[in-house]
Amino acid sequence: YRDRYMLLKTQAHYLPDWMSILPVYPISQAQTLWKEQVETGEYEGLVFRRRLGTIDDTLMRAKRTVTADFIILGFEPGEGKHAGRLGALICGTKEKPTEACARVGNGFSDALREEIWANQGIWYGRWIECSGKGLFETTGLLRHPSFERLRPID
Repeated sequence: YRDRYMLLKTQAHYLPDWMSILPVYPISQAQTLWKEQVETGEYEGLVFRRRLGTIDDTLMRAKRTVTADFIILGFEPGEGKHAGRLGALICGTKEKPTEACARVGNGFSDALREEIWANQGIWYGRWIECSGKGLFETTGLLRHPSFERLRPID
């Protein structure tokens, strides 16, 4: 990897303007990088690789995850492999609990998709926790929301 990276740097002037070579840091700086680059939102996460590894070595990735609560306001039918069961939940947020402003279609097992689809009345109005890869600045909604769990009834 080290050799390929150095070769790439010598060819950087041939790269298009929209492409850049990211710096490489030693593992000892991972905690600082996480706080200064990932937690601030500048980067989505960190990728780890062995310095003397081969191109086929497994990469280790760590991405920042944030969570938010949503209220279930509707149900979208599944398509393709999810036909006949839940495709996505239509949700509101704590700030807008009656406005359908979010769609959550990931994080469900096949069995849970079938359970929700068959019992929509039980699920309607329940709060769920979802995780995502950050928040959109414009809307405050999660990027790539994924179902984590049903919130307990208070």
